[in-house]
Amino acid sequence: MLLTAVCLVGITGCGSAKPAGPPSPAALAHKLGCQIYDYFSDVEWSYDTAKAANLENGPCGGNSGDIVVITFPTQRLEDDWLHENALAQSAGAGNPGGAYVGYNYLAVGHLWVAGSVGNSSLSFVIRALGGRISYF
Repeated sequence: MLLTAVCLVGITGCGSAKPAGPPSPAALAHKLGCQIYDYFSDVEWSYDTAKAANLENGPCGGNSGDIVVITFPTQRLEDDWLHENALAQSAGAGNPGGAYVGYNYLAVGHLWVAGSVGNSSLSFVIRALGGRISYF
């Protein structure tokens, strides 16, 4: 009987399931009821990101690319990107005309963030995907 239990533990892997990777922008857009307008590579921060896309239609609005979703391959890279965003946002006052280069608030989930390049509310993102709003 003990041998059977050991074999069953060996077959099931005893909870060694690989953690899920990042969601795709397409999957996030679908859950939000939006469509992908285009994919982009954030030149400054692209080393952290897995994939990024501009969304449109539905709750994402009619302005092409008003809502942006960015996914990350690891939690460390998501944390690094959020730190870089905070630095970029705080440095904005030193830019010509006081233009901020980071997002002033984001919906943040596990291995993804969503931001607004306009003044769109991100509360619908939290309702659909979970996560939290972070202000910078």
